[in-house]
Amino acid sequence: MILYIYSDTLYKNYNMKSPICEICLKSGLLCTACQNKVTNGELTDSDVSILTLLYKECSKNGDLDSIGIKKLISSKDVELIVCSKGDGKKIVGKGGYLAKKIQDILKKPVRIVEESSNPREFLQNIILPVPIINLNIIYSPKGEKYKIVIPRNSRLPLKLDVFNRLAKELLGKEVEIGFE
Repeated sequence: MILYIYSDTLYKNYNMKSPICEICLKSGLLCTACQNKVTNGELTDSDVSILTLLYKECSKNGDLDSIGIKKLISSKDVELIVCSKGDGKKIVGKGGYLAKKIQDILKKPVRIVEESSNPREFLQNIILPVPIINLNIIYSPKGEKYKIVIPRNSRLPLKLDVFNRLAKELLGKEVEIGFE
């Protein structure tokens, strides 16, 4: 860990990886590059609030200093935070403390999902605790899409249309759900 001293203020250099640069996270003001991400729609104001909160929590919780935030996806019903593999537990926090804090700021549920190159694992992380029985790739003239099969009496933690939109944004392919 590197320490910087600016005008009698001590700043720690955390290794948190996020779509916003560390200077903006420290200062609370966005540089031109980060402001362009907000203007272009890559990030929202609520995304900036979440990233700033997580950065501030780094100073209180040493486990958070090396987390990686890959993507934030908002819908009116839920906020999805995609983090690096192994960082999900750190972001949720002990007893769900940090996740609850984020929910209080956004006034909507938050799902924290670990990134995976395996589509089955990634989709499983989104719909936990519902198990995926099967994942198929369907080829059609319109292109490829995934079809997941879940138990018949399962209740998804997200609305079906919200899940489909989030899954398409994350995987770049349509996702269809079937029941067995």
